[in-house]
Amino acid sequence: MVRLSGVEREQLEGLVKRGRETAYHRRHAQVLLRADEGERGNGLVDREVAERVGYSRRTVEQTRQRRARARASRRHWSGTNARGCWMVKAKRAW
Repeated sequence: MVRLSGVEREQLEGLVKRGRETAYHRRHAQVLLRADEGERGNGLVDREVAERVGYSRRTVEQTRQRRARARASRRHWSGTNARGCWMVKAKRAW
C-alpha cells in the first residue's frame, strides 16, 4: 500500500513533468503516483500499474517495498536534494 503526502506527490509529479530526470526515476515516480491510495491517488493494484507503466508486476512490488522501507527508516525520505526530489537521493539506498 502506498499513501503519499501532498508534498511527496508534488515532488513526484514535478519529477515526471520536468523531463530532465533519468527514465528510471521518472518511471518509478509514475509507479508510486499510480499506486498511491491517498485522496489524490488512483490506488491501482500492482498488475494495473505494471500494465500502464510498462514494468513487470514484480518491479512494481519492489518499487513500493523500497519506498516503504525508505519511509520507515526516514533516512532518505525526510528531505529533498538539490534537484528537489527525495527519489534521486534515496536511490543510493535501494
